[in-house]
Amino acid sequence: SREVFVPRQTSVLGLEGPEGGFLKAMADGINDSDSAALLSVFSSSPLASALSSRRGDVSSSRLLSLASRCASHLNLGTSGPSPSLASLSSTERNRLLAYYVPVYLWCENLREEIIKQKKMKEAENDSTPTLVVGVSAPQGCGKTTLVEELARLFRDDGVNCCNVSLDDFYLRGEQQDELAAKHPENSLLQFRGNFGSHDPDLGIRTIDALRQASKGDVVKLPRYDKALRGGRGDRAPESTWPQVTGPVDVVLLEGWSLGFTPVGEERAVSDGGPELAQVDKYLNEMPYGDLHERCDGWIVVQIEDPKVVFEWRLQQEVALRKVKGDENCLTDEQVSDFVDRFMPAYKGYLSGLYANGPHRANGRPTLAFYVDANRTPFASP
Repeated sequence: SREVFVPRQTSVLGLEGPEGGFLKAMADGINDSDSAALLSVFSSSPLASALSSRRGDVSSSRLLSLASRCASHLNLGTSGPSPSLASLSSTERNRLLAYYVPVYLWCENLREEIIKQKKMKEAENDSTPTLVVGVSAPQGCGKTTLVEELARLFRDDGVNCCNVSLDDFYLRGEQQDELAAKHPENSLLQFRGNFGSHDPDLGIRTIDALRQASKGDVVKLPRYDKALRGGRGDRAPESTWPQVTGPVDVVLLEGWSLGFTPVGEERAVSDGGPELAQVDKYLNEMPYGDLHERCDGWIVVQIEDPKVVFEWRLQQEVALRKVKGDENCLTDEQVSDFVDRFMPAYKGYLSGLYANGPHRANGRPTLAFYVDANRTPFASP
């Protein structure tokens, strides 16, 4: 049966551990009281139950070390190369200790299990298998930041990790124009984003190349430049693609629509009319499912109401305006139009993803949890 964790509020992890607990935390410049407050954020996180069911207690010094590294990467807390965890705001504490750290520990444990399983099956093969984790999360919820931070933590621990996005596998610009011209009446296909606007085969080839890369092999990671062609976007020149040298230990694949399951014409028409039905046809007929099958495990970030996507996207645009100026950013109305293009897909596919898990996950481990409007995990509704 499919292994899915939909965590509920719990407090199961001890604050002491084999590495010395608070004594080691003191060396990081925080006292026992601050340590207890920080660790209570982790132990009361709705994600703690998923961890306890898979690996038992985690030492307090390990948790605080991971949180400190996150704070440094993200420039949170007191400015400087060694931020003080004690100076984090409540929101920042939740972000690190109730969200990023437990998700990282879950991924870390999943990798250990994948390695253990391979050793049991192939005792004479000492190569380490590549772990591919699919991350499905709505637009604006911070999935890119999460995935980038997970990759940094893995690399800090000596694990060769890279991250790619479903966005990186969009069709080339001219192919995108051909798709729009083929369906002039379909507003969902006039711009990139919905199913049909990707090249899933490129994604499959990329994931397979990363998984098969031996020592010294170089794999190029496709990149899509959304600023090209006046904002319509195009695949970036291959000469600019980042490179990864094998062997690759972990691949993080993220996307707002990753893991969606085709619903069929009748359901698609009911949820989004004939426009969504055509999008669903592309989801069913193009090899999106083959890409999904490449994932060894899944992280599914859930929301109660897709309307929050507009709020998140607007927050991002407001922040951009402060940097680039109003004339170089979308207006509130344009943001609304942008988000509206994806609402039929959210309406048509989220319920199935949340109830049944990712498309063709085939019973693989799945960490599923809700986040609120502040992007903080909370107990399942």
